[in-house]
Amino acid sequence: MDRLRLLVSTFEDLQKDRIRLEGRIRSLGTQMKETYFEELARDVRSLEESVAKEIAVELEGDPIYTTYLSRIRGVGPVLAGYLIAYLCRPRVVKVWRKSRSVVELPKYAKVLEEKKDYVLVELPPVCEVAGNPSKLTNTLVWRLEASSPEARKWDTTRR
Repeated sequence: MDRLRLLVSTFEDLQKDRIRLEGRIRSLGTQMKETYFEELARDVRSLEESVAKEIAVELEGDPIYTTYLSRIRGVGPVLAGYLIAYLCRPRVVKVWRKSRSVVELPKYAKVLEEKKDYVLVELPPVCEVAGNPSKLTNTLVWRLEASSPEARKWDTTRR
């Protein structure tokens, strides 16, 4: 996992925890509200903001962010970091084997390490692979064409 993906995942986790904590504090009512819990919520918010700043620092040299995503209205550093981390960077995946069976990998996968129980594979970025139609995509398009006209209106692959 690269640094940007770790930062984005950490930001998501902190944000979810902060929202849950603030909801619990709101549900306590005025009698049970303590300054400790409110201070804890402020600390989690400040951690979340510091991770967001670190994401922005990480994106400063990224050409996808500087030339494209930073110029789109509504796409801030956190959303851009999420898009780049999950769609534009290679991923390392552990593929587990069941009962020592042969693992069929896509042709674009690069094997990094093979063990008895698993294979460590590097997959290219999603944005590189997404343009290549796969058997699954062809099957889905065929099913949409064979189905009713109502289902065909949801087909985004035909133009």
